[in-house]
Amino acid sequence: MTNTGNTLLNNVVVSDNLITPTGGMTPCATIAIGGTCTLIGTYTVTAADATAGSITNTGTGDSDETPPEDDVLTTPVGSALQVVVSKSSIPASGTPVAPGDTISYTLTLEVMDGPTTADTELTDTLDADLTFGSVTSNPGGFAIGGSGNVLIFTLAAGVAVGTYEVEYTATINPDASGDVGNVVVITGGTDSDCYPCATGHPLAGTLTTEIPTASTLGLFMLITLLAGAAIRRLRNRGLDPI
Repeated sequence: MTNTGNTLLNNVVVSDNLITPTGGMTPCATIAIGGTCTLIGTYTVTAADATAGSITNTGTGDSDETPPEDDVLTTPVGSALQVVVSKSSIPASGTPVAPGDTISYTLTLEVMDGPTTADTELTDTLDADLTFGSVTSNPGGFAIGGSGNVLIFTLAAGVAVGTYEVEYTATINPDASGDVGNVVVITGGTDSDCYPCATGHPLAGTLTTEIPTASTLGLFMLITLLAGAAIRRLRNRGLDPI
C-alpha cells in the first residue's frame, strides 16, 4: 500500500485472503507521504485455476485515516503440456509374428505438470486381424470401456504428477495377412502429446505346398508320352535329339 495523499497514515494494514503470507512490513504503525506498507506471500496454482484460465487476486489496504481500499489483479494461467502418452508391445513393434500368436500391449500415460484438469481418454483401435483378449494389468486405475476392437481407457481428472499404465492382450486371427497393428488416440480437455502412438507387426511368411490333382497328373503324363514319341522318331531317322 502506497500513501499517495498529503497526510501521514496511521495503523496501516495490508491484507490478501488468497495468499499465504511469507513477509513484508504489515501492519505498519505509520506511513509517511509517498511511503509504502507491504505484504509478501505465495499462492499455488490449482487445476481449477487452469480450467478457468486466470486467477483473480484482491489486496486490501486500510488505515485510521482512510476506508478500506481494494486493488484487484487478474493473472492469466497458461496451459502447459500436461500429459504424454506412449504405446509399446511385447514382442516389440516391428517383430515378425504369426497367426495364433498373442501380443501384449501397454499404454503409458505420464502426467507432467500438476494434477490433470479434465478426464483423459485413450481410444485404442485394434486391426480387424486382431481379437482382444483381456486387461492383464491396470495399476494406473483406468476405467475400461469400449467394445469389440475399439478399447477406451479413461483416467479421471485430478490425478497427480506421475506415471499411469494399463496392459492388455490381443491374439492374431488364423486368417490374418500382411501385418497387424493398432493406434491410440488421446481425447479430453488436457493438453497432451503422444509418441509413439501406434505399433505394427509383420506376419512371418508361410510356405504352402500344392498337391497335384488328377487332371494335373494326367497332363504331365501326356506331355511325357508325346516327348518320348518324338525322340524315338528322330532316332529312327538317324538324328540325335540332343
